[in-house]
Amino acid sequence: IALIVQVTGVLIAAAAILVAGKAVRDQLWLVTFSEYTRRYSEIMSDLPFEARRPNSGFEIEGLPVHEKQRVLTVIRNYLNLCSEELYLFNLRRIDGTTWRIWKHGMMATARFPCFAYAWISLRDEYSTFPNFQFFMDEVTQDAAIEN
Repeated sequence: IALIVQVTGVLIAAAAILVAGKAVRDQLWLVTFSEYTRRYSEIMSDLPFEARRPNSGFEIEGLPVHEKQRVLTVIRNYLNLCSEELYLFNLRRIDGTTWRIWKHGMMATARFPCFAYAWISLRDEYSTFPNFQFFMDEVTQDAAIEN
C-alpha cells in the first residue's frame, strides 16, 4: 500500500509539473507575441500614412534627404524586427502558427509602395544573415508579382 501511495504521489507530482510547464510556455508565448505586436505597431505608426497604403504612389526617392533617411530608418527597424522573427522561427522558439501570422504580415507589408526601394537600399546591411536576405528577396519578389 505504501508503494502504491508513493507511486501515485509521484504520478500526481509529474502531472502537476507538466500542467505548470504548459502554463508557463503559454504565458511566454503570449508575452512574446504581444511584445512583437507592440513593436510592429510602433514601427508602422512612424511611417507616413501614404507609405502604408498599397497603390498610393508613395515613393521614397522623391522625398527630401532628411525625410528619406527617416523613412528608411523606420523600415530598417521593421526589417530588424522581421529578422528577429525569422531567427526565432529557425531556432524553433516560436511555433508554426505564429510564424505563419508573422510571415503573412511581412508579405502584406512588402506590398507597401516604398518597400521594394527600401529593401534594395538596406539589403546589404543584412549580409551577416543570408537566410534573411534570401527570405526577404523572395517576399519582395512575390509582392511585386501581386502588385
